[in-house]
Amino acid sequence: MKNLTLEIANKLIGKRIQTHYCGYMGQDWSDNFIIGELISEYEFAKRNKNFSGFSDQSVYWDSYMNNQKLKEKKHTLKIITSDGRDTYIFCDYYEQNMNNPSFTCSDSDRYVSFEIVD
Repeated sequence: MKNLTLEIANKLIGKRIQTHYCGYMGQDWSDNFIIGELISEYEFAKRNKNFSGFSDQSVYWDSYMNNQKLKEKKHTLKIITSDGRDTYIFCDYYEQNMNNPSFTCSDSDRYVSFEIVD
């Protein structure tokens, strides 16, 4: 298995992959899905309607987050499966500021590896 980078993930949209990442205290995770889309956390939050009395979650975030935190949400991509499920796999391409940033799980130092499933 190799690290899942932004460049690779873009090429794998529509393909089935098996992912793996190491969790805290041996709580490792593996998942098998077809990549549907890469979308910013902010854009994905717009799909979460009627959130805490706001029209959607992004409007809620706008109500209390500072510009820096909103910028992070707008520049952090997540992988959504072809059936619309959130994988909770992220790529903060703003913070990583590198040519080919990698996807991580909930912790920014827990890189996601993958293999293509036939």
